Amino acid sequence: MAFLREVDCDVLIYGNSHEAKITQIEGKYLVSPGSMTGAFSPFKQDTVPSFILIEYKGDGTELTLYVYKFINGQMDIGQTDISKEVWFKILE
Repeated sequence: MAFLREVDCDVLIYGNSHEAKITQIEGKYLVSPGSMTGAFSPFKQDTVPSFILIEYKGDGTELTLYVYKFINGQMDIGQTDISKEVWFKILE
């Protein structure tokens, strides 16, 4: 969390975990896009092929994150909507 404060960003995209995951901490978002190939991860035994598409809306204050995971031969698609208005309400 200290790094997130240091770089002063609202959404931080990071890698290395090979797991698609969106985490909200203190009004900030950490986004791990996953691994499209389901590559081996030392952190998780059964890595699921996954990726995240990010759609910018309006003037960039609204984002939609689409999480695609290939589970048991089926594509599972999740959606997370983020807006600056929500961030300001959380931080107040």
